This record gives sequence, C-alpha cells and structure tokens, in this order.
Amino acid sequence: MAVEFRMMETRMLYNLMHQVRGAGQVPMRTQTNFLLIVDARKPESYEREHIVGALRPKNFTVLPATINLSTVQYCVVYDIQSTTSVPGSDAHAMAEELAKHRTDPVYILKGGISQFTKDYLFLCSSKILYSPTELDGLCIWPLDLFDHLVFIGNLADALNPTVLKDMQIRAVVLLDTTEGGDTECPDVVPENFLRVAVGKHDNTGLLDLFEEFVTFVESYTKHNRRVLLVSSDGDLVKAIFSMAYLIFKSYTLKESHDRLTSMNPASRPGVAALESLFHWESKQLQKHSEADEPVEREFNMLLPFS
Repeated sequence: MAVEFRMMETRMLYNLMHQVRGAGQVPMRTQTNFLLIVDARKPESYEREHIVGALRPKNFTVLPATINLSTVQYCVVYDIQSTTSVPGSDAHAMAEELAKHRTDPVYILKGGISQFTKDYLFLCSSKILYSPTELDGLCIWPLDLFDHLVFIGNLADALNPTVLKDMQIRAVVLLDTTEGGDTECPDVVPENFLRVAVGKHDNTGLLDLFEEFVTFVESYTKHNRRVLLVSSDGDLVKAIFSMAYLIFKSYTLKESHDRLTSMNPASRPGVAALESLFHWESKQLQKHSEADEPVEREFNMLLPFS
C-alpha cells in the first residue's frame, strides 16, 4: 500500500518542535521516535542554514542508525519551497524514498524553508550536530495559537527580553489568577501590556473578560503585530482564553478545543469553563434558534474530555 503524502503547515511543525510532556516540561523533540525533520536540499544549502534539528541524510537517504523510520510519529521533509504538486522536487523525491520504510504518512512542509524562515527566523541555524544535552537545552519557545501572531507561553517567557526580542513580541497579556493581582510584570511599556484579573467569575463575568481580552489582542494582530499570552498559574486559564480567541476568529467550540489539544494534549478545560465558552460562542455567532441543537450536541461531545 502506497504511503500517503500530506502537507504540513509551518505552524504545525513549529508547535511540534515545542511540545513538552510531564510536570518536568520535557521537550518531545528529544524523543527519537517523535519528530524527524529532513532537509532535502543540496548539502551546501543545508550547511549554510537549516531548520534547527533538521537532518540532511548522507547519500540522500541514509539516516543515522539511531533513527527507525518505521516508528517515528512525525516525519517531515522540506526543500526550498516544498510542495507535493511538484513530483520532481527535491522534497517530493526524498519523501518517496522515506515512504518506502514507513506505513504512516510522510509530511511535506508547505512552503519549505523559505516560508518557515519568514514565519520563524529565530529557528534557523547553521549548527549541524546536537548532542542530547544540547537538544534538551534548546529554548522551548511559546506555542503558535493563531496565524503566527498570537502565541501561548509561560510567565518566564514574558519576563525574558531575549524571547520578546527574537520573536518580535509587541504586546503581552497576563492572565492573573492571584488574589491581589501582584504577579511580576513583563518588561514592556504599559500600553503594550494587559493584565486580566481572572479570579473567580461566573459566566457573565468571564464573557466580559473575554471581550476585553480579544479587543486588546485584535488591536495588535490587525497590524500584524505579535501578542504573547501568559498566565500566573499553569495552563488551564490559558487554554480557556485561547479557545475564547479562536471562537472569536470563527472557530466552533469543538474546533477550538481540538486545535488547542493538538498543540498541548494536557490543555483540557473543565465543564464550567466549557459552559462559559459555549455561551461566548453563542454570543459571537448570534445563533438563531434553529442552530441551537447542533451546537448543544457539540458541547456535549466535549464533556467526556474535561
């Protein structure tokens, strides 16, 4: 059976490169069977610049002995402007060779390194070999929630001038769950910073906070300026507000849930949060009574996951 080729958006590859697991936030990219990125360009192009962690097989298809193609979860190939619509391209030829050793799909990076560099210049390098320790030590960048413009990170990211500079972050939203709202502020000018005092709110209160949040974010993204979303207390509140933003951008409740969990499988809002998001969706889309039933079914589909 022929192995399927699929296109992968640069955003998905970026997020796979920064997935973590467990309380220790161990990078998934350090697992040899999770993600393999293959550069199909000429050796000199690869040596000049490539996506961090990408390999350029010797003799075109010979990979290191530590890599078992049949067990790698995600195998991603790119060239200068890779596309499956060009069978004679370097990426397509490499994908065909790799597919001989796999039963799972081989992904081809949409737009190749040209698009990836445009979206995430800070993730390209000339360094070829990384030890396991060096891979562990590479920066875990904030996840890309939407269109290379809205990112989800940790409070430490907002307090790190290097992250803000390299990612060209122009504004920061802090979801503050502390009683007195005294969480340390990032080093950005006041007008580029929004503190959302989350606390304990009922549905109406959360809807007002969602409105404040998306209005602030949109004031930057409409000018193609990047925004970083962080919280003072773990992933749950970030998941809730991330879904609220996706719903604002016309995702359904289930679509926003699925997108978020594909980025971070641990991000699963509880029932109360889902109820608030359900009301937020209804408010945003101004649903008519005839649409209530399918939306209610969609909400119920999410309950077992909470």
